[in-house]
Amino acid sequence: MGGGGLFVGKYVQNDITQRKVHNLRVTVELKCLYMKKQQLISQIYHLHILLANTWGNTWLYIQQTMEGKTKKVIQLKYKYTEKNLNRLVQEQTKKPKEIHTFYPTVVNNTNITVTNNEIKLLEKGHKYNVHSQKKNWLKTLALEA
Repeated sequence: MGGGGLFVGKYVQNDITQRKVHNLRVTVELKCLYMKKQQLISQIYHLHILLANTWGNTWLYIQQTMEGKTKKVIQLKYKYTEKNLNRLVQEQTKKPKEIHTFYPTVVNNTNITVTNNEIKLLEKGHKYNVHSQKKNWLKTLALEA
């Protein structure tokens, strides 16, 4: 088929299509939740007006009491959520208990003394080129041999 997709019945599914479908579902769900939120805000507003007209001056005291209790509940939920997030962050970012030590890449088994700079150069690996080669390096090599 191509494109890394699977043939399922009449439909071809691939990663890009799956992501687009997922994004579309999330977008539709968010729009639906936003509409519900707007309806609830409207209901709360109308209820607020009704209660203010019914209770008169005592409504301010009732409203402040309700807001204070709601604020305490929300603060407890945020505190609990923050505590869980901090715990998860610490669990997932733990440093390894045992530090893995690597063996040295260069071991001098000869009687030749090698300086630290030379060892650092050798540790860079066999692909590290110290000198650039001239254009006629092959002819020069043949003449030297």
